[in-house]
Amino acid sequence: MPPYTQVAFNGGMALLIGLLIGLERQHSQRADEPLFAGCRTFPLIALTGFLSALIARAGLPWLLPVALAGVSAVAAVG
Repeated sequence: MPPYTQVAFNGGMALLIGLLIGLERQHSQRADEPLFAGCRTFPLIALTGFLSALIARAGLPWLLPVALAGVSAVAAVG
């Protein structure tokens, strides 16, 4: 298991990347099309992926496909 500072740094980077993708997506949206995900949803999706991969490496490998199925279900409903 990596040290806590490395885990916190990697989690922060995942959140920042998700935020930047969400901001870009919100900025490039046209006025007449609906927005599925923006600057709040993409960081949550990125953090979900990061945490599920971290927990999968710690000994629960079934959590990664479950998290992927959950995020895919939310995207399909949206």
